[in-house]
Amino acid sequence: MNAVAAPNVLTRWAIQAAHCTARPQIESMEHARYVMSAHAGHGGCPQYLGALAYGSAAL
Repeated sequence: MNAVAAPNVLTRWAIQAAHCTARPQIESMEHARYVMSAHAGHGGCPQYLGALAYGSAAL
């Protein structure tokens, strides 16, 4: 499996996405996918919804 992000980036993303109530600061599509996978089962989680909005925006 090829990693998309470097280990230090993944660590930073994990820290930023640790709490469901925190407002996400999505940096890229890969970051949005990471946050969505980490918070997928949390219903109306702001992290998940923020990442979904980032991925759904017209570029």
